[in-house]
Amino acid sequence: RYGTVTGVQTCARPIWGAYNEARFEAGMLHVPRVIQGKDGWLFLKETVAGPDAAIQHVKPLRRADLRALQQAAEAAGMHLLVVVSPDKTSIYPEHLLPGQMDEARRGLYRETQQALADVGIAAIDLQSLFLAHKQQAPGALLYYKRDTHWCGLACDIVARAVAQELHARGWDQDLGP
Repeated sequence: RYGTVTGVQTCARPIWGAYNEARFEAGMLHVPRVIQGKDGWLFLKETVAGPDAAIQHVKPLRRADLRALQQAAEAAGMHLLVVVSPDKTSIYPEHLLPGQMDEARRGLYRETQQALADVGIAAIDLQSLFLAHKQQAPGALLYYKRDTHWCGLACDIVARAVAQELHARGWDQDLGP
């Protein structure tokens, strides 16, 4: 999944990553929704720009929907743990060109995490985990440079965080062997 090259952990190139790399080198972005940032980094348009009116419209609805989801889980006797993936743009904003990130998009992850907390849904803050890891190991990629998917390292971080949260809440006892 990932390896070490001159002391820096890097993402391996699975088939999808190789496909994206080849298209990039040929000057053909995979979909029109892809935008190019600095240093050849690619991002999805919807992770940098979104209709502000739609984002504002959804805010009050989000809490009502999350409350209904929490109630349905409780009624079914289930535990609910939500893991929201932060956009690549929130982890690597330094690779965006000036003015590419809309203000409405900038706070969307935090708003979603706050909405989860407001209705009492257990959630893991991956953005904080990823940013902390990025600070500790700046050369270790968590997302592919030319893809929006996590690298294996990020998958490992998420898996450990989920396991720790399940254990801390005592929910791992319900999972069995």
